[in-house]
Amino acid sequence: MKLSIKFLVIILLLSTSCGSCLSTLTAQKKDSKPKNRMLKDMLDGGFADFFNITEKGRKKIKRETKIHYKTGGFKEHIDIYVWINKKKKIVAARLEISRNWLQESLAFGIDVEKSFVEEFGADKEYIEPLVSKMWGLANGKEEELTDENLQIAYDVVIGKKMDYEFTHTDKQTIHFSNIKMKNKEGHILVTEFR
Repeated sequence: MKLSIKFLVIILLLSTSCGSCLSTLTAQKKDSKPKNRMLKDMLDGGFADFFNITEKGRKKIKRETKIHYKTGGFKEHIDIYVWINKKKKIVAARLEISRNWLQESLAFGIDVEKSFVEEFGADKEYIEPLVSKMWGLANGKEEELTDENLQIAYDVVIGKKMDYEFTHTDKQTIHFSNIKMKNKEGHILVTEFR
């Protein structure tokens, strides 16, 4: 019973946010190990296997190829995009999640989102408290964020704030925002390494 009440409170908290908006996380990192990560490594890893992602299409854009993936479940609510260079190294990644669906399927949606940040996040040690806080949202545990940038970013993820960007060291810029998208309602999480 307690879990159901906490889940309802979390849904109510999220439903007060912009229901037809999207939230965006953009992280750019220069000279980092994830930038040199091969597409094959991502596809053979835990994230791709666990969420059963499959390729839906490719599009050549200048010197890069944009690959669209869907998860095995809830594919109408989740889109994943990965950009690779000619050497098949990942140069960018993007996750889009419908905010309306996220409110209805909180645990799975947050699991996808936090796993995506763990998979593609530029500085895993720094971003871990945010990942823990997102996971706490799904399982009813209130995590404390001591880093002001991560707390404000979290506020954007849950819809309390519209936009926030900050730079973590000289290597990573992270941008969260809630925006409207044509023909789509929901929450977007974008992580880029450029």
